[in-house]
Amino acid sequence: MNEDKPSDTALGVAYTILALSAGGNNTDLVSEEYVDKLSTLMKATGNMSSSAITLCRTRFGSWMVRRTIDRRFPDQSAQFGRRKLYFERQARQAVSAGARQVLVLGAGYDLLCIRLASEYPDVSWIEIDHPATASAKRRGLEALGMPPNVFQVPVDLSQKPLYDVLKSQKWWNESSCSFITAEGLTQYLTRDLVKTLFHTIGSLSGPSSRFAFTFVGWSDEKGRPDMGPLTEKLQAEFERRGEPWLWGTSAESLPEFLQDTPWKLMEGVIPAGIESFACAVKK
Repeated sequence: MNEDKPSDTALGVAYTILALSAGGNNTDLVSEEYVDKLSTLMKATGNMSSSAITLCRTRFGSWMVRRTIDRRFPDQSAQFGRRKLYFERQARQAVSAGARQVLVLGAGYDLLCIRLASEYPDVSWIEIDHPATASAKRRGLEALGMPPNVFQVPVDLSQKPLYDVLKSQKWWNESSCSFITAEGLTQYLTRDLVKTLFHTIGSLSGPSSRFAFTFVGWSDEKGRPDMGPLTEKLQAEFERRGEPWLWGTSAESLPEFLQDTPWKLMEGVIPAGIESFACAVKK
């Protein structure tokens, strides 16, 4: 990833979510309230022009964006919308079950924290992301009006371990029941780093904490993540961007992967195209 440039992937997801608002049968996947807020945020970041935002929200513009995504990954544009609904539902359930702090890893331009912070003022909402993306997003959060219980931590986790980041933050309570998300993140980490991630958040979160995450499939034959029929072409493109996919697994293998971590699956894995959604609870 270019150290000074916000994530291309995060920008692509934002374009797709905006496009879903005019996307025919997929409009139920994203609310007008969400898209209005995302439009304001993306314009304020300076990474998306007003004309591009307007075009995405037209039927023709929506079709162009979704077609570009879906030609690579069939039905993936709709899966982005389903992913947002899944993570919001898991966040609400975790807070209702007692979580007092929510940590979003690799937040990109996601709106989970700023949308729910005012609704749950006694919960701390924390975002961690690469400084290049986080600094751009900060302008958008300020344009929306950032609640006092939202905290943004710009840090490159490839340079500073998450354990050290959380230990250094006075607002993080490692004994508190927590909800942690890693949406569209694990495929960019090696297997060892994914395992370290599970151990780290397990050691720094309280009883009954929950961890919702996505993961992509894996090709044992080729020893690499499975992106479908265009795997080789797409992996080459992602490598040029500095965002190669490095890890994946299967729904069947995930429980075994989690076995020596502080986590266990709390419900079945939800398959969603090239990636799957899962939520684990601390053992």
